Amino acid sequence: MNNRIIQIIFVILISVISHAQTTVNKTIHYTYCLVMPSEIDGFTQNSLDRLKDKIIQSVSLFGICGEGLHSDFVIYPVITFNEAGSSSGMKELNFTSLDLSLYIKNISDKKIFSSYTTRLTGTGQTTSSAISNCINGFKINDPKLTEFYSEASKKISEYYTLNCSSIISKADMLGKMEKYDEAFALLMSIPKEISPCYEQIIAKSISIYKSYVNKNCMQTLISAESQIAEKNYSRALDLLSTIDPTSDCFDDSRKLIKQIETSISLEEKRKWDDLNKKYANEIELEKLRINSITEIAKAYYQSKPTTLNYYEVYIVE
Repeated sequence: MNNRIIQIIFVILISVISHAQTTVNKTIHYTYCLVMPSEIDGFTQNSLDRLKDKIIQSVSLFGICGEGLHSDFVIYPVITFNEAGSSSGMKELNFTSLDLSLYIKNISDKKIFSSYTTRLTGTGQTTSSAISNCINGFKINDPKLTEFYSEASKKISEYYTLNCSSIISKADMLGKMEKYDEAFALLMSIPKEISPCYEQIIAKSISIYKSYVNKNCMQTLISAESQIAEKNYSRALDLLSTIDPTSDCFDDSRKLIKQIETSISLEEKRKWDDLNKKYANEIELEKLRINSITEIAKAYYQSKPTTLNYYEVYIVE
C-alpha cells in the first residue's frame, strides 16, 4: 500500500472520528430516574444490582441515570422468562432464556417515549447462576440500545418544545404562590439545547428570581446584622453579596458593607469589588442570577429524593 493511499485512509478515519465526536457532543443529556423492582422471581440481590448497574452504564452517553434522581422521565426494566431447564451429563447444567425490556416513560402523563427488548440466555450449575450469566450477557453497546436512547432523546426534546408555554405558565403560578424553589426546579429541568424555549425559560427564571430575592432581602439583612453583631464579618459579607441589585434593600446592604469594609480581609474586599464590577455588567449579572437559580433548583432536588413504586410505574404492553 503506497503512502498516498495511507494518507487518504488516515484522512477518512479522522473525518469519521470527528463526525462521531460532533454527534455525541450534540446529544442532549437528560436525567432519568431509574425505577427497579425490589425483587424478581429467581433473581438474587447480586443479579438485581448487576442489572441496575448495567442500565445506568448504558445511559452514560445520553444522560444521567440513577435511583432517587428527580425527573419526570423514568426508565425501568421488565423481565419476561421464556424457558428454563437443565441438561444431564457429567455435570448438570441449568439454562435460562429471558427477555429484558427497557421503557422510558413520562410520569406526568404516563406516556411511554421509547422501548427496547433483547433476548438473553445463560447457563450455570444453578438457576441463579444461569440468570446471573443472562445479565452478564446484556450488551450495553448494542446498536439497538443506542437507537432506544436516541429515540427517547428526540421525543423528549419534542415534548419540551411543544409544552414550553405550559411549563412556563406552571412555573409562573408557582412563583406567585411563593414556591420559588419548586418553580426554579421546574424551569431548570429544561436543557439549554431546547431552543427557543430555553431563552424563554431563562427570562422567566430571572423574573421569578427578582421576586424571590426581593421577598427574602429583609431576612437576609437581619441575618447579616446578626453576624456583624457577633463580629463574623466574613459570613455577613457572604450574606449581603446574595442581595440582587434590583431588590428593595440593596441600598441598605451597601450601607452595611460600608460599615464592615475595614474589618474584612483584603481578599474579601477584592472579591466584593469584583462582584460590583459584575453587577455593573448586565451579561455578568445574568450569569450570577442563573448560577444562583441553578443552585436553588439543585438544593430542591436534593431535598426531595424521588421514590417511585415500581408496580405503579410498570406497564405490560
